[in-house]
Amino acid sequence: MRRFRTIVQPGDGHCLFTSINYALPLAQQQPSGLALRKKLVASIAANSYRTLGEVTIGQWIEWERGWTIRQYLN
Repeated sequence: MRRFRTIVQPGDGHCLFTSINYALPLAQQQPSGLALRKKLVASIAANSYRTLGEVTIGQWIEWERGWTIRQYLN
């Protein structure tokens, strides 16, 4: 049986990113959940023209959320 432990997450509004950060290999971890969130936002902003299937990331966000890429990233 594997042992599990609870990792307490800070209540800073970045708990999802803190959890994801914790699960990354050590070489890819960021200093905090906020740092990971900022890195992901920068990556989406820099790559919004790339395609997922036949649509760009920017188009997909507009279709899914009804927001521009700028609105989505703020």
